[in-house]
Amino acid sequence: MNEYILECTGDLNATEAALCAQRNESYPEWVSQYATLSEQSGSEADAETAEAYEEVRDQQQTYTKQQQEFERLREAYETARENGNETRARELARELTELSTSINNTSRSLESNVQDIGDNTNSSVTSVVTQVNQTTSQQVATAAEIRERELTGTSMSVTLNRTQVGFTSPARVSGTLHDENGSAVANQTIRLRVGQQVLQSQTNSSGNFEVTYRPVRIPVDTQNLTVRYLPDTGSLYLGSADSAEISIQQVSASTSLETDPDSVTYGENISVTVTATVDGQAVSGLAADIQATELTSNVSVTNESGKASTRLALLPNASVGETTIRVSENETSAVAVESAETRIEVVPAETNLSLSVIDRNESAVVVSGHLETATAMPISNRTVVILVENETAQTAETDANGSFVAVLPSSVFPETGQVALTAKFKPISETLTKSQAQSSLDLGTPESGLPIQSILIILGVGAVASGLGVGWWRYRGGSSDEVNQPIVDDDGASDHEKPGLADDSADTSNTKVAAVESLASAESRLETNPDSVAVVAYNVVREALGSHHGYEPSVTHGEFARRVASDVDEETAASVTELVSIYEQVAFSPADIDEQQASRALNLARTIVE
Repeated sequence: MNEYILECTGDLNATEAALCAQRNESYPEWVSQYATLSEQSGSEADAETAEAYEEVRDQQQTYTKQQQEFERLREAYETARENGNETRARELARELTELSTSINNTSRSLESNVQDIGDNTNSSVTSVVTQVNQTTSQQVATAAEIRERELTGTSMSVTLNRTQVGFTSPARVSGTLHDENGSAVANQTIRLRVGQQVLQSQTNSSGNFEVTYRPVRIPVDTQNLTVRYLPDTGSLYLGSADSAEISIQQVSASTSLETDPDSVTYGENISVTVTATVDGQAVSGLAADIQATELTSNVSVTNESGKASTRLALLPNASVGETTIRVSENETSAVAVESAETRIEVVPAETNLSLSVIDRNESAVVVSGHLETATAMPISNRTVVILVENETAQTAETDANGSFVAVLPSSVFPETGQVALTAKFKPISETLTKSQAQSSLDLGTPESGLPIQSILIILGVGAVASGLGVGWWRYRGGSSDEVNQPIVDDDGASDHEKPGLADDSADTSNTKVAAVESLASAESRLETNPDSVAVVAYNVVREALGSHHGYEPSVTHGEFARRVASDVDEETAASVTELVSIYEQVAFSPADIDEQQASRALNLARTIVE
């Protein structure tokens, strides 16, 4: 059994405040009897108390929201009156009247459950019930006062010209509408709810009206027909109702189905139109329950032409082949619905899969790709398997845009050589076809001395912009001494003495242009592939600072951050550290980053390289 605890801190609602007011009296003792119910007794009373307390919490939330809404409407009403807006004042008076009824109902339920708690725990809850009752009474009285001031009650009387009523034998409903003072509601256009239909009529100078009622959806066993006056929200009048005896004569409607197109595939909808007639006469207001084996279902209501149109979507795990769409039979309403059906073809959708290497460091290779139909519709929530040399290395799930990112540990790769990478999609349903994509990775030769642990892939501008293809390799040749040797400018200052990037070099200028272009291209993928954006931001900064300060390509991202910290100013170092942290989450954490984090990575990179 769950444990329930009543907190007496923070903002308290009416019930909680009254209960907590007893904390120095019987409150701690009797609340603990139901607030910490466990399996110690397992009694029915404890179970009922726990259930009552759960209901009290839900009802109190509803009650509080209703009270707040009541006060908001009351204030708006007072403002409308002060401004002389009579129509708006009547609208608000009507809303307050209806809301006060709901508040009263909620209050009664709340009081009943609080009393149950008190009864089951032998505790007094009188103060709680009294407080809720007083609050409710005040608001109900306020609503009644406003209603009396702004609105006028009405009374209605109706008769039918026949008691045996059916779709082919409609009834003439005659009635009279008066206000609470006995005066006719004269020469008014009025709306009436007759059974389940809303009809319009016009009162004459005596308040008399007539409508023709042709039953459609009303239950066939109905014995009393209710006619209700529905005043407009800004009307002076309140609603009223009357009823008359009736006996329904059931008739059956003929239905037909049309679909467009006659076949459907993954991600598509199909248009379905139902036509209903009785002896050739269109049936308006008929509920058509449209069912399909491999598609979503829908209930649509026929219009004045007897037609109901809707669109059905193919279910994710639908089977390929012929499937049936039908209108379900219904014999419970005044107009019975005869079943009808048609058949359509479910065809599989061809799929396209792409695979790209987007980054690599000493411990992992990061790949990404995209899964879509041949018509370029993204395929989401599907599993893609990544293989290295035909051995399964990792799986990835496609996101809402059909994109995926996977991190492959270095342990699945050989030390050197050309490595084949494959992405495979095997659908779990027949509506999609299987597909695969291939790429390759050149780890070098034994003579090159470039094992996977010492090479870093840096994305080229073209690969970054398109998101396709394998990233190109960059390796700074020469001995380590040559790599680490400071570059001396004409003024005698070495690059190690400068906080950021030199601005007077043509190479540096070109590097900045390329970096800016890469970041601009990556920004276009913020929504669709935030992971790749962060990787691009990191690689742009690493290429820029690494080239400028002479870092070996083999340094890890962590070592890169540490070296930067000693070579640049504190602000730049802090930006690099934060950027590396975001990159680590993409490359090595199972959790994806969001658009906000990717945008932050872009901004950090721009601050550093521009």
